[in-house]
Amino acid sequence: MYDQHGQWSRRYDKIHLVPFGEIVPFRNARFLGMSLHWLYRTLNRLSPFSDRGQVEYSLWPGEEFTVFELPMPDGSKARFGVPICYEDTVPEIPRRFVWESSRRRVDFLVNISNDGWFNHSAELEQHLAICTFRAVENRVGIARAVNTGVSGFIDPAGRLYSLVQVDGRLTGPGVVGYRVDHVKLDSRASLYGRWGDWFAVLCTLLTAALWLGGIMTRWVFAVHHWLVSRRARGVQSS
Repeated sequence: MYDQHGQWSRRYDKIHLVPFGEIVPFRNARFLGMSLHWLYRTLNRLSPFSDRGQVEYSLWPGEEFTVFELPMPDGSKARFGVPICYEDTVPEIPRRFVWESSRRRVDFLVNISNDGWFNHSAELEQHLAICTFRAVENRVGIARAVNTGVSGFIDPAGRLYSLVQVDGRLTGPGVVGYRVDHVKLDSRASLYGRWGDWFAVLCTLLTAALWLGGIMTRWVFAVHHWLVSRRARGVQSS
């Protein structure tokens, strides 16, 4: 980020890299104390961007969820985070930008993305739809800037507004434009912002417990039926 005087201020390095597109898996992975670097080298050889695996293609992820500050006319500062590209498809990433120990870290998000990989496909609208979930989950406004669309604004309730379009077209090559609008703020907290995936984890554990309970119940009834049948046959033979 550069300030109004053209001076470099802060930067954010993408944390969640795209598998095989930006990073080859298992580079530093270990299993039972053993290095899996051999698996990384094998996968790296399959990468179309490396010279038969001799080139270290993988990028290094960032480590800090940077908070940027934007000076306001009244002297205050608006705080925002910048999930890059498909980071908004991973719910935990925007949540880490917005919330920390139930405390709001930023006022809004700015999502910048290169969706040119998926031009002329439904992915452009799908990516926008996914981003709306992040707005609702964290009760935060989002401004999107996407090279092939869909660019525009999302309010904290997931409603779209001020979308970039030309002659009614939102996406596709040749759609050039911009929008200037207010990012809508929301001071409310959200269940997901405070607790993350705990509700989903508890539901998963409850489902697993019910499933295992059903299996155990069937097993107990089967054993009981077998014992009763065996006892009945013993009585008849005597």
